[in-house]
Amino acid sequence: MVFIRKKQFRGKNYYYIVESYLVKGKVKQRVIYYIGTADTLLKKLKVKH
Repeated sequence: MVFIRKKQFRGKNYYYIVESYLVKGKVKQRVIYYIGTADTLLKKLKVKH
């Protein structure tokens, strides 16, 4: 299962795409992609369009 995780650091929110998977019956999580702040994401989207 893939989801977006929000972490707050020094008053700013940072976003990550995280994947959950099983290893020996236990749930593990790994970061697939670092998105950054919401402002960074908006800038990336504007450049593509």
